[in-house]
Amino acid sequence: MPTEREDDGRREPAVRSRFTGRLTAIGTAVLLVAYYCGGYVAGRMARFNGVKQGIAVWVWTIVMTVVALVVALVGGLAGMRFHRKVDRADLGAHRP
Repeated sequence: MPTEREDDGRREPAVRSRFTGRLTAIGTAVLLVAYYCGGYVAGRMARFNGVKQGIAVWVWTIVMTVVALVVALVGGLAGMRFHRKVDRADLGAHRP
């Protein structure tokens, strides 16, 4: 049985899957608590318009998620453009 150093730190797929599942569950729980707290604070600050302000917390989250997605896509396109330029430059031709 190889040690962790001998197999470059790779884990069995089942172990990785359990770890990923737990991490996802913890992340989801943290997000739900954060949304609850954000909605609660918005509702308390609004006094009589609590539902409206609580919904606004979700709307702003969706807006920020869309903005983050667009920025990530633009960054990915810029990186792809850079790598295509490097590939066209044929930098490996100068090797002896």
